[in-house]
Amino acid sequence: MREIRMLRAMWRELETGPRRTLPGHEGGNPGYRQGTAYGPPRQLSTLPIQMSRGVNTGKPYPNVRPADKSLNKIKAKLTALTGRELTAIPLEDIVGKVNRSLSGWANYFHYRNSSQAMSKVRQHAEDRVRTHLMRRHKVKDRKAALCRFPRRDLYERYGLYKIPTVAGWRSAHALV
Repeated sequence: MREIRMLRAMWRELETGPRRTLPGHEGGNPGYRQGTAYGPPRQLSTLPIQMSRGVNTGKPYPNVRPADKSLNKIKAKLTALTGRELTAIPLEDIVGKVNRSLSGWANYFHYRNSSQAMSKVRQHAEDRVRTHLMRRHKVKDRKAALCRFPRRDLYERYGLYKIPTVAGWRSAHALV
């Protein structure tokens, strides 16, 4: 619990804390905050910190994951990129825009304990691309669409970006 309080205090200081003045920058650039070394305060609330308990050991650890607001934003963007009115646009263009959004979001938020959030976004992206393909090919039944456009085809045939859902490391120990 002490660690979480320390992390929150450090984040508050980063968001609103005092700025260090650099020598020679008092006049400065008019588009830049005068006299500050770091520019405007950063919004760090996209990765909320909460204490969770480990499944195997039961020990508490700081759980850092994407905020619900960030998840809703990327889902809304995917929905807009695969809308009903876009069936006339070539599929490569739509998948390319979806891939750029997904890879940028995943690269920014793939940090620590984000497997559940990444799985949710990946599932939503698959559903949206599959729904778009259903409309494009006039398939009415969702079950028929699952058979006609399986997950493997979405990635191999249509080139959808596969969001990593597991962390890039196996263990916290070095040579294990």
